[in-house]
Amino acid sequence: MTKKKSHPQSQPSGSGEQSLIARLAEGSRQMSGALSERQIIEALFDQLKQLDPSELALFQYKMVKDQPLWANLRAGWQTPFPAGTELYLPDSPLQKLLTSPTPLFIPDVSADSRLSRPEISALTGNGIRSAAFLPLACGGHSFGMVMTGYTQPFAFDPPARQILTLLTNQAGASLVNQLFIQKSAYRAVQMDAAAKIAQAVGAIHSLQELLDSSVELLCTHFDLHYAGVFLIDDTGQWAELQAGSGEAGRRQLQEGHRLKLDDSSMVGWAITHGQARIALDVGEEAVHFRTPYLPGTRSEMALPLRYHHQILGALTIQSTEPAAFSQEDIAFLQIIADQLAVGVENARLFAELTERETQNTVLLEAIPDLLFRINREGVFVAVKGPEETPTMIPLDEIPGKSLFDIFPPDFAQTRYEDIQRCLETGQPQHFEYSLPIGDDVGHFEARMVRSGEDEVLTIIRNITERKKAELALKRSEARYRELIESANSIILRLNPRGEVLFINRFAQEFFGYTEDEIVGKNVVGTIVPQNDMADREFRQLLAELPHNPDQYSTNINENMCRDGRIVWISWSNRAIRDESGQVSEILC
Repeated sequence: MTKKKSHPQSQPSGSGEQSLIARLAEGSRQMSGALSERQIIEALFDQLKQLDPSELALFQYKMVKDQPLWANLRAGWQTPFPAGTELYLPDSPLQKLLTSPTPLFIPDVSADSRLSRPEISALTGNGIRSAAFLPLACGGHSFGMVMTGYTQPFAFDPPARQILTLLTNQAGASLVNQLFIQKSAYRAVQMDAAAKIAQAVGAIHSLQELLDSSVELLCTHFDLHYAGVFLIDDTGQWAELQAGSGEAGRRQLQEGHRLKLDDSSMVGWAITHGQARIALDVGEEAVHFRTPYLPGTRSEMALPLRYHHQILGALTIQSTEPAAFSQEDIAFLQIIADQLAVGVENARLFAELTERETQNTVLLEAIPDLLFRINREGVFVAVKGPEETPTMIPLDEIPGKSLFDIFPPDFAQTRYEDIQRCLETGQPQHFEYSLPIGDDVGHFEARMVRSGEDEVLTIIRNITERKKAELALKRSEARYRELIESANSIILRLNPRGEVLFINRFAQEFFGYTEDEIVGKNVVGTIVPQNDMADREFRQLLAELPHNPDQYSTNINENMCRDGRIVWISWSNRAIRDESGQVSEILC
């Protein structure tokens, strides 16, 4: 502790009212001309030193809910503690003295009945025998305290009290003006930070880039020890750190730092409750999550990232100063957190949109079909398709032309009506059509879907070859059926259960059944007698033919006509298999 020099009891020099007025005028002149907080305090201390104190201290409060919680030593002369020392008032024995709303003059500390034993011990322990506590106030609200201390009793006669009180009042008014200037400048810095974050929200589409730039902006503009952004993970159980400032942020990100979504941390609490959580002294905060990377944190604020009614995560900001955040800071930073939440959601949506567009582009490039974008007026907006696609005019000449510029009037009108129907109902339109392409006729299949308020996307597939194949198949089937129907042999097609699938005309006439009477019926009981031997032989044929086709390729079997006549027929049998190799039919 600094040893105090001994001062004799002293009173203001000079005489009477003129000396007092001169002293006040000089102090007022110096403080009025001061351009900074430091100059105001120096001017005040210069005047107070004329009363020969052994110690001078000026404290500024840090308020919580309009009550002083901390007393910060803004300036001191011959004090045992350096400037910047902070007293946590609820734990200080001098709380009552340092927060007095009116001036307190204590001529003799040891003999003053107003003081408690802890107060006397705290003062005399630092060598103080006499002291004055002079509140710094403006508009009826105290924002600090000036203490003058003496190592000997000091009478504080009326002129001394007047000088001390009036000089302190003058200093209070000057400091309030300076604080207002500082506050205005600070708010300008805050507004600049908010504007830059808002600009980043609108311009940066990368989520990580947005978060990284935001935490750095906050630290720079708000003079923060640390800023970080947590986002809720896919499980909804954890908040994962996505961005953090400085070396502490980098190391926490490397370790995959995350916090449980419960009340065990300020971030978890802010997310689960959807409200800001502030600790103006983390040592007293029950839910502060201590991390070895940020041992100097004294104040912390966790603000939920709110997007409409959804909580996306939380913004944490930390300071090495206790009571570092005012209620105005909290409100302003919550606005920034809400802005950041919009940016997070926009970045996510942009990433999803980019991924979807990439997927769609890949899909479109892989589709061999012709794609048309056509607007409500029937004008082609864009075309995509293989260059070899047969069209009435070259593909690169189609955009900008209307249906009626390219197609025959009746066809164009029909397609125009399809477009209107698709846009009005939102229902896809399907149709097939044929058009002359050069010397040939092209066959096409189209699917039209709505793509926006005034556009449709039409996917057109060239099915000319398929149509030709279908026509050839129909002709082949017709010829095949004609041959079978005109054959003078019995021809049957059975399923593996022995049910008739087809019977030709000759077989119908031979057995005496019409097609309707026997198709779908089992041959046993119709054209195979329902006796043990015939039934057993036929069942054996059905079972063994798939496995031993050569052994059962021909057989002679007892059969029966509708009129009951028994006939013996030599059959040629062939198993027909499907794509999987299973027997699907038996041709007899």
